[in-house]
Amino acid sequence: MFCPWYQQPTHDTDLARSVSTGFGATDDGMGVVSCLQTIRHFTSRDQKRPARGIVVLLNNEEEGMLWGARAFGHSPLLPFITTFVNLDGAGAGGRAVMFRSTDRQVSEAYAHSPHPFGSVIGNDAFKLGAIRSDTDYHIWDGVYGQRGIDIAFYAPRNLYHTRKDLPRYTSPDSIVHMLSATIATTAEMANDKSGGRFHGPRPDGDRNKAQNGRADAGVWFDLFGAGFAVFGLDGLFAWVVTLLVASPIVLALVTYLLVRQNRYYFAARVEKIQCDNDDGEARVPIGGLKGMFGFPLSLIVAVAVNMALVVLVATVNPLIVSSSEYSVYVVVLPFSLSNLITHTSVPLTNHHSHSLLAGPCSCLSLTFRCGRCPGQRTISGPAPCDAALPTSGSLASAG
Repeated sequence: MFCPWYQQPTHDTDLARSVSTGFGATDDGMGVVSCLQTIRHFTSRDQKRPARGIVVLLNNEEEGMLWGARAFGHSPLLPFITTFVNLDGAGAGGRAVMFRSTDRQVSEAYAHSPHPFGSVIGNDAFKLGAIRSDTDYHIWDGVYGQRGIDIAFYAPRNLYHTRKDLPRYTSPDSIVHMLSATIATTAEMANDKSGGRFHGPRPDGDRNKAQNGRADAGVWFDLFGAGFAVFGLDGLFAWVVTLLVASPIVLALVTYLLVRQNRYYFAARVEKIQCDNDDGEARVPIGGLKGMFGFPLSLIVAVAVNMALVVLVATVNPLIVSSSEYSVYVVVLPFSLSNLITHTSVPLTNHHSHSLLAGPCSCLSLTFRCGRCPGQRTISGPAPCDAALPTSGSLASAG
């Protein structure tokens, strides 16, 4: 018998407490409630019996070096386990995020959740050491070689392991979100038929355990909580190669069309204007390089200063991010907004480079007096730099 394994680490099975500093409502009382409701769901009379067995585990000592999960290694059920769903809490409510998955096939099972939430970035953060905490997922995957996912609450982070880890600071919506994801994922795993995604030679080659199939690396992310995209690394490689090949071709084609239409102003320093009296051409400075490099430089400066401010805040008060993320926003956002306002209020000197990207419906016309031509001249299309003209002009915009 192959058993998709649904397990829930909680610090105390009687829900008495989580850690000495908290009451354990979300870490991990809500997970235990999800376990009990999952049992009720699959044992109800109107529910179709799953094709494979389900093991529900409530273990303690997750906070104490993961000893509770390690103790399960002595259970006679371990050799029958193929997959797992691990529930935990690193916040006090909000949405339950799927922040770790062993492979693409397991993520496809999670994709059947009504409101999936998570991405492969969580996997990468753990692998790179950016997230230093750990859960029983480490034992199920790294020690026992099982395939599964890690679901946990993550916000509000400042209530994690505190005396405010109480039901009053969470909501019924949070537990419904975790429960719905748990039931949907478990159902997909439990109804996997022989020869399916979770059947075949094990990745670690251990013949003393259930043969749960070979895993494929993948990429996954939710689509605003309404859908879940999962594809293999080979698919990602194909997309990357396609973009790397297609982007220069498209850019070259656009450049060619702009040159043919005499509208390629990005690197141009002057624009030749034909005078009305056939007295030759007037050369009008337009400062194309300014518009070409203005935005990238301002973006680099804005990002660098914002990162420096965040590092400064974290250095002065390392706990400020956990206690109140809005304090960080108050420090960073004013500079970001001021930079945005400064860039969007740049005079017309650099506007020609932006109007080229706006399409044919964005049309600018500039009327000015040329020093070599009698009367006034009007240029339509991407406008040259009015600051560099011999006299000030009037700008008319339509589009």
